[in-house]
Amino acid sequence: MKLSEAEISGLLALYGHALIPAEDLPEKTMDDLCGFPIPGRRVWAGLVRKGLVLIPEEDPIDLGDGDMFTFTAFLELTEEGRRALKSI
Repeated sequence: MKLSEAEISGLLALYGHALIPAEDLPEKTMDDLCGFPIPGRRVWAGLVRKGLVLIPEEDPIDLGDGDMFTFTAFLELTEEGRRALKSI
C-alpha cells in the first residue's frame, strides 16, 4: 500500500503511543515545533477509509442530573495500520 509522507507521519505518531484527540486535528497538514508534519483532517480521514486508523465514537452518558458527558475520542492505530508500518 502506498502511503504519503503525511500518512506515514500520522501512523508513526500513533505507533509511538501518542494520544491524539480527534477534535484537535488541524484542518491542514502543518509542521510542529520540531519540524515534523502533523497530518490534517483530510489525511486522517484517508487513513480511516484505508482501515489503518480508527476514530471511535462514544455515546454520551447521563450524569444523573440531566447533564450529558461525552468522552474524548482519541485516534487508534488498527492492526492493519501496524502491518502497513512494518512493510515500510
